[in-house]
Amino acid sequence: DVQGKFPKGRIVLLKPFFLFQFLEVSGKPIIIQTLELFEANEEVSEIYVACVKEYIGELDEMIHKFSVGKIRRIFAGGESGQDSIYKGLAEISKDHDDAIVLIHDGVRPLVDQETITKCIHDTEKFGSAMKMLLLFHQRIVGLA
Repeated sequence: DVQGKFPKGRIVLLKPFFLFQFLEVSGKPIIIQTLELFEANEEVSEIYVACVKEYIGELDEMIHKFSVGKIRRIFAGGESGQDSIYKGLAEISKDHDDAIVLIHDGVRPLVDQETITKCIHDTEKFGSAMKMLLLFHQRIVGLA
């Protein structure tokens, strides 16, 4: 996550790594489900999306079909996730001098509103924030 303050709202940068984001689950592409989660958050003002260059048109069609309204820009991602983040921050800096930026890979639409809001508030308070989820719990038993 990148720290900063933005008085008019918050921005989300989604950076798809693979095209798993385009798979449909329950009649809707995963990327759209993810975008809708961030769009529903009142503290998120804009969404920038990194996409494989050849699929930008298809993603744009999906965004219009499902009426995702907070999209500020779709841009070609980089060769790696790190490159896509860098390009995304460069895109955001064209429009903003100072912003709180949330970075999400776009393929895990399981983040809840409380987590999004908490990351924003923690970034405001501490300068940066990161959410990590425990995927499974394994009890470790020691032998005496």
